[in-house]
Amino acid sequence: MLGRERFIEDLRRALGHLYDPYSLRQSPLGSLLGVESRFDSSVALRKLLVEAIDSFEPLDDEPLDSPNWLVYGPLHYRYVQQLDREQAAHQLGISVRHLSRRTRDALEQLADSLWSQSGLSSGEGERDQVARSARDEAPVARELSWLEDEPPTAVVDLCAMLVDLEKHGQALALQHNTHLELQASHELPELTSRPLALKQALLSLLGAAIRRACGGEVIISATHLPEKVEIEFRTVPGRRATDAQLCDDQARLQMAEYLAELCGGDLVISTSTCAAFARLALPALDQVRVLVIDDNTDTLQLLQRYAQNTRYSVAGTADPNQALSLARRVSPQIIVLDVMMPNIDGWELLATLKQSPLTSAIPIVICTILTDEDLAYSLGASGFVTKPVTRDAFLGALDQQVLPGA
Repeated sequence: MLGRERFIEDLRRALGHLYDPYSLRQSPLGSLLGVESRFDSSVALRKLLVEAIDSFEPLDDEPLDSPNWLVYGPLHYRYVQQLDREQAAHQLGISVRHLSRRTRDALEQLADSLWSQSGLSSGEGERDQVARSARDEAPVARELSWLEDEPPTAVVDLCAMLVDLEKHGQALALQHNTHLELQASHELPELTSRPLALKQALLSLLGAAIRRACGGEVIISATHLPEKVEIEFRTVPGRRATDAQLCDDQARLQMAEYLAELCGGDLVISTSTCAAFARLALPALDQVRVLVIDDNTDTLQLLQRYAQNTRYSVAGTADPNQALSLARRVSPQIIVLDVMMPNIDGWELLATLKQSPLTSAIPIVICTILTDEDLAYSLGASGFVTKPVTRDAFLGALDQQVLPGA
């Protein structure tokens, strides 16, 4: 019996290729939803899916957090309008990370609607059985939920990762009598990502590309474009891949799409067996400069350790009197301030920083042993963490300043 999670995954994949006739003709949804035998099956399936999404369209006066908007918004902007993750998140006024969660929930709602409307189940008993079957399948998303709960703040050396990718892929390429070549600049920017997820996504794409090349050639290239890096897998087949080989790769490509999404990337997979087989766009790293003002040098060193291998670059001073001069030199994008320091009133320093033209627009996170959170916000602070502070709490407070809605 068809599992619910499989149905949701087929739906997600069809929406991801909503304007690709070949992919829609190959989608299992065509048969399940009764349009496979039509001469215009891809058009019919696209129309059916768009209408299903439009059925959730909210009224003009509905708030953005209404149940209809929670389904319609992410699906309409992401799939019907074909906006990338950043654009869709901006339209909805949420973070990219929040968009991923909303999209996943919306897909489940849409799948339930299509399931019930299309007569795929004969009653609640069968529906419950399908749901139980889906739970027993231990889907990928549940197995890897720990990846979703960890924000993508690790710094990735993409050049080194691609070199390792080529090295790992040579054995598989040799097995398939395929030439593998890496064409990437040594000046690629670093990325903020989930390293394990990104590496496995690239390995899955490389494996599929090698099998499609079938004795030909696979070329991996990476290009630094404005605000992003684009990684492309090009295949020059030596002979045509069999239908069985292409079918075997479906699970790998689905995994690659899932992992790429966790990394904040946009993955486009071609149905052709030649040319640009897969293209993955990843946001380039913008280093965020953080100035920490705390009289305790141990705390300064701790916060600097917390920031290692993240997108944050921490400079610190134990002398609050140097705050403005150091801010002028460092040009921080975030200031972290302790308000309990000897010989100076930290609250007055907060007021000074908010009044100075040099620092008035910089978000300030209060990091203190005190619990006066309301007072901090009333005096202009943008964030608050209590000592002793954990790494997750510290990085989370910084994330809130650079990722609105996170």
